[in-house]
Amino acid sequence: MQTQWERKVGQNIRKFRIKKGLTLQKTADQFGCGLRAWQKLETGTNFELYTIVKIAKILEVQPYQLLK
Repeated sequence: MQTQWERKVGQNIRKFRIKKGLTLQKTADQFGCGLRAWQKLETGTNFELYTIVKIAKILEVQPYQLLK
């Protein structure tokens, strides 16, 4: 079951991706995953904390910004 915190992290990932002007496909390519896998990240599923650092680098934000 997905928690409210996981949903919020997914929303933050999406917010920063859009703010940076990246498409879903371009971001998925940079991350090294498929489009569906990236969509799951943005819904707050299918991510581990260690992936937050890699996502933050792609989105050019600090990891804590995705977690709050």
